[in-house]
Amino acid sequence: MRIVYADPGLCGHGGHHFNACRQFLSELRDRRIDTAVLAFHDLDADVRQSTGATPLFRYSPYWVTDQDPLCGPAFAFLEGAKTLHEDFARNADVRTDDIIYLPWASAAQLLGVTRWLDGLPQDGRPKVCANFLHVPDVTYEEQAGESILGLPDYRIEPSAMFLRLTAKYISGAVRARLRLGYCTSEGATILSAILGLEVEQLPSPQQAHRPLRKRTNEQPLTIGFIGHQRGLAKGVPFIPHIIAEVLRSHPNVHFVVHSGGSDLLPDVRQTMAAMAAHDRRIIFREGSASEAEWYELLDMTDLIVCPYHRFEYRLSTSGVHNEAIANGIPSVVPSDTTLSRSSELYPGSAVTFGPGEPNSIVQAVRTAIGHFDEMALAAYRAAERWSQINGSAKLVDAILRPAATSHPHASDRLRVAHRLRKG
Repeated sequence: MRIVYADPGLCGHGGHHFNACRQFLSELRDRRIDTAVLAFHDLDADVRQSTGATPLFRYSPYWVTDQDPLCGPAFAFLEGAKTLHEDFARNADVRTDDIIYLPWASAAQLLGVTRWLDGLPQDGRPKVCANFLHVPDVTYEEQAGESILGLPDYRIEPSAMFLRLTAKYISGAVRARLRLGYCTSEGATILSAILGLEVEQLPSPQQAHRPLRKRTNEQPLTIGFIGHQRGLAKGVPFIPHIIAEVLRSHPNVHFVVHSGGSDLLPDVRQTMAAMAAHDRRIIFREGSASEAEWYELLDMTDLIVCPYHRFEYRLSTSGVHNEAIANGIPSVVPSDTTLSRSSELYPGSAVTFGPGEPNSIVQAVRTAIGHFDEMALAAYRAAERWSQINGSAKLVDAILRPAATSHPHASDRLRVAHRLRKG
């Protein structure tokens, strides 16, 4: 048996792709499980050397439109599926007992890999485990034993449509070789309803990078905004204001701001560079972080602030927040999101902010500072609980064991709301 880790998003050190891959490979090697890695065709040489990855995929999961105003998302979806299908076909080294693992699957990836499976001899098809990256922007509720989906206008947010369309092309024979997963039970339920296929909850890959430590009595307290700062979705414009206001009331705290991508809003970059240049309490870093640099960022951060947009993260998970929980770091997160619902599983480890950003975020940070030692103890306990159900070891266990006996597909009880919700 061999596990093939297939990630078109693995191209460099930036983001969660490299860290998740490295931890996954480490677990497989410890178990002496035969492994192969397939990555983006334009692969960083250092990542290729450290993972042994084969550059293969011409499609990036972040290419979601070619900017055509009439059909850009549809074209990107179809081209993504087509090129992924072709790329898998070009990789002739496939074994029947392989498990192909897609760690951050999308509709295009699912369509591409299942079309490839369909073209293989029935006795030559490997198993595929596709773990989804996002949940489409839908509403979902149970009423009298019936599942009701409220869909966004597909002209604005088409991902649910692409998933349902993909499912219609998956043959019964291919379904028998396919497992689908997501990292939260709520997301798995919604994806099951959209696809009409069983989606199971799988462990999150994030785990403690070093032995856990209690962050009590930290002086000075370091507050961090770390990871890929993706513009409005992550509340990036709020960061300078939050820092300035918190320093007015708590002049002894320190801040670290890390932007792991190359797309930080120019005005925020300029403001943060100026603030860091004139205030030793502020560290500002740009660029993808190596493994050692990411560990350093986590080690130096005592409180992680996620000033994210509530609507954008209503169903989407946050790798940075998962890292906070896994490493015993208290956090500040938006209410009515997957982040706040995740924090509810670990009472006391996070403070939530409501509407009224950025001032509501400032107040939440001040609250966290005032109760920090209590939060630090709660976060330490949360990390211990997290490690019992998440991390690379638990994820590998889940992939290797047979799929759980499924309950009836949510689609069997599904009714789509007649009125499309304007997204």
